[in-house]
Amino acid sequence: MCSKRYSESTITTYSEALKSFLIFYREKPVIEINNADVIIYNNEYILKNNLSAFYQNQIVNAIKLFFRTILETKIEVDKIHRPKRAKLLPNVLSKEEIKLILNAHSNIKNKMMLSLIYSCGLRTI
Repeated sequence: MCSKRYSESTITTYSEALKSFLIFYREKPVIEINNADVIIYNNEYILKNNLSAFYQNQIVNAIKLFFRTILETKIEVDKIHRPKRAKLLPNVLSKEEIKLILNAHSNIKNKMMLSLIYSCGLRTI
């Protein structure tokens, strides 16, 4: 993974995810693991433990990478239910809160900058 320039955090995450998967199938030889086993792992471990959709996708990606690069076999992850990541709505201020923020400054330059930031829809990261 280092040669493909994966970040350290991705390497750690994928390693832990793969370790969890292989522990789940410790009685079965790795070469005998197939698509059905990945689906069973998804249903019996990931979904039953209420792991997030983001983590579920990381595990599936780690398994896919492992089988594709190390074992040189193909796991068809398209058959595995992979939920979309939830999109969170931004926290929006009310009109009164905006007025309070804009009127809190007596300096016209600061007011103008805050008005510009608000009107452009800039957000914090």
